[in-house]
Amino acid sequence: MAALSSDLAPRANELCLEVPRNGIPHIAYVVPRPGDRDAHGNLWGRMERVPGGRVLFGEMDPERQRECMEGLLCQICGQPAEREGGTLFFEWQRPGAPPLRLDRIKTDMPPLCPPCVPLSLGHCPFLRRGESAVLLRVRKSILCGVGGTVYQARADLGNWLPAASNVYSSYSRPRQPGMLAARMYRKLRGTATVDPSELVGAP
Repeated sequence: MAALSSDLAPRANELCLEVPRNGIPHIAYVVPRPGDRDAHGNLWGRMERVPGGRVLFGEMDPERQRECMEGLLCQICGQPAEREGGTLFFEWQRPGAPPLRLDRIKTDMPPLCPPCVPLSLGHCPFLRRGESAVLLRVRKSILCGVGGTVYQARADLGNWLPAASNVYSSYSRPRQPGMLAARMYRKLRGTATVDPSELVGAP
């Protein structure tokens, strides 16, 4: 699910201004494809696959991240991650941030299946460095919004220009017409911490 250094993001000339039936102009692709928008109408960034890149562990591929979050698929193997008793997620306790509150977690990190947790711990450089990652078992997770770059239309309406990055847009509020989504979020409910060594298959 990690991005590759060789993948190319959408170019400005691929984007256009579209006026749908509701009369509110929004960002669109010049040549639309099925699946460009999610169930809430958000436009998603496309990635052009170019072979030969290196894995960027600190960045997520938008298309793969969306697929894993929508289907609750394991971010490592792509198989269903949900199990009887809950779904496993990693969450970070970031330096300087308030203590993690298990009842208020909103994450863009897709889940993992139990056999892939040791694999992730062994290969992800952030986890290997012992950064403050917490493994969670989650009883219920709910899709709640998207994050990405918000674009503004130029004065002549001929093109879109990036205006703000890493913007969160909740599904409970009106959709941002200039949003190009790159991450999908889930709210985690019924959450408890898990010791990775207690999982079946852990070393």
